[in-house]
Amino acid sequence: MVNLNRLENSILKNLIYNEEYTRKVLPFISSEYFSDNTEKNLFVEIKSFIEKYKALPTYEALVINFTESKSLTEEQVRGTIDLLKLIHQNKDEPTEVQWLTDQTEKFCQDKAIYNAIMESVSILDDKSNKKAKGEIPKILSDALGVSFDNNIGHDYIDDYEKRYDFITKKKKEFHSISITSTKSQKVVFQIKHLILLLLAPVLVSLSLCVMLLQVVFLRGMMFCISHLRWLKRKLQKESMQTY
Repeated sequence: MVNLNRLENSILKNLIYNEEYTRKVLPFISSEYFSDNTEKNLFVEIKSFIEKYKALPTYEALVINFTESKSLTEEQVRGTIDLLKLIHQNKDEPTEVQWLTDQTEKFCQDKAIYNAIMESVSILDDKSNKKAKGEIPKILSDALGVSFDNNIGHDYIDDYEKRYDFITKKKKEFHSISITSTKSQKVVFQIKHLILLLLAPVLVSLSLCVMLLQVVFLRGMMFCISHLRWLKRKLQKESMQTY
């Protein structure tokens, strides 16, 4: 059953029908942020179309692409087209762009941190050692660095390659929130320190009670997210007072 009240479906609708919104948010959304496979399949197709044709996809183009898809099962195609039809039927319902942009940024941040936690727990629980435990701090740091950069001077649809190169360069230069002032660097350090403190109990006791620690750790991370937002708002207020 498709539920258009889900934020994910509002995101998908506006990626198809709202060019202003799409230009702002598409570079920062990952398919891994969609837990529902139908929504993920639709997002992947939307992004692929925009990257290839440098324009928003039409409803007809998406339906045809899914109908001719060789990588999805018939059931997956039917489910995705059903979602697409419902979105199309509600395309004229207005959405406040700035509100949805803010909600999308929060969605990306929460999903990035959640995925990083799950990946970290998976690494700790992996007996094959496919990934080193030393990668965990970077995984968490990268997740904390997810933020919409409104200062990037490239248009996503018209200058996709330039924008991609710019973002890739920025990721190499910064391993967390891209703020240059000394005060901001202290805030970032506090955030990283808090994450590592929350991770420490897992490293010590995971082998004894994995399931219990996962629950406790997730609750701790939700607190960390709230603390991160509080620090960010505080920093913004201080910056405004400075100027």
